[in-house]
Amino acid sequence: MSIPDSRILPQAGTASWGDPSAVGKNSRTAKETETAAIYSQGAQIYDKLNRIMSLGSGHWYRRRALRTLGLDPEARVIDLACGTGALAIAAQEAMPLSPSILAIDPHPEMRRLAAAAGAVDVRDGSFQAIPASTAKYDAVVSGYALRYAEPRVAAFHEIRRVLRPGGQLLLLEMIVPPNGFRRALAKLFLCKIGAPFCSLLCRNAAAGALLVHLWQNVSSLEGPRSIIRDLETAGFRGVEYHHVIGLLGEFRAHTPSGSPEANNIGRSVSPPNAPLQPDAQHSS
Repeated sequence: MSIPDSRILPQAGTASWGDPSAVGKNSRTAKETETAAIYSQGAQIYDKLNRIMSLGSGHWYRRRALRTLGLDPEARVIDLACGTGALAIAAQEAMPLSPSILAIDPHPEMRRLAAAAGAVDVRDGSFQAIPASTAKYDAVVSGYALRYAEPRVAAFHEIRRVLRPGGQLLLLEMIVPPNGFRRALAKLFLCKIGAPFCSLLCRNAAAGALLVHLWQNVSSLEGPRSIIRDLETAGFRGVEYHHVIGLLGEFRAHTPSGSPEANNIGRSVSPPNAPLQPDAQHSS
C-alpha cells in the first residue's frame, strides 16, 4: 500500500453545536438507520466481542494510546463515538482533576452502557455535531469510528472547532489493504471465521452481524494518505499515521497555536478537498 512520506511513522453537511436541539435530529440515511439497528442489537455483547477479537488487549491498548498524549491531570477530553466508553473512562482515571471529560455517541444503547460502566458525562452527539463549546478541549480521541465521519473534512472541522489552539487529536482505526492477499486474509478472518465463531461464543447472532458490518465499513474506508490530506485540509498540523500491528493504526494531529479567531476555528463551511500534490512514497 502506498502512503505518504515523513507524515507516516515507521511501523512498530455539518451541524455546529450552536443549536444543541439540532443534535441527532437530522434525517437519517438508510446506512445510518442500518447502523443504529446493528448497534442497538449488539450493544450488550459489544465489550465481550472486543475482548475476544483483541485477545483481551483492547482496553489496555486504548489506555496506552491515551497516555501517549501526555495530557495534564486537569485536561479536558472528548471521547467521540465513545461506544461503551472505554476511552472516556480511561481519561477519567488518567485526568482526575479534569473539569470536563465527555463521552459522546449517537446510539442510545451505547450511551446507556457507557454510563453504566462509569463514564460521568455521556451525551448524544456525533462527528457531525459535537455537543461541546468552541475551543475548550485539550484533546479529542476516537476509537474505530472514523468510518462514520461523513463528510470527512466537515467532520474534521467540527472536531477542530471544539479543540483549543494546540489541542490534540488521536484517531485509532483499522486500515484494510486496498487489494491483495492481506485484504483477502482480513476478510476471511473477520467474515468467514470470526463472525460465526464469535456468534457461537457470545451465543448471540448479533456478534457476527457486528463483525460483518465492521468489515463492510473498514474495507470501504480510504487509506491513510487520503485521511491525512483531509485532516490537513481541515487545518490540522503535524498530521501523522502510525501503523501499530495487523490492521490497527493511529492518526495523530494538533490544531495550530494562536487564538481561535486567528485560526478560523468555528467556521461552518468546509473548503473543498484539494488535490494531494505528488510526494515521496513509502510502501507498507
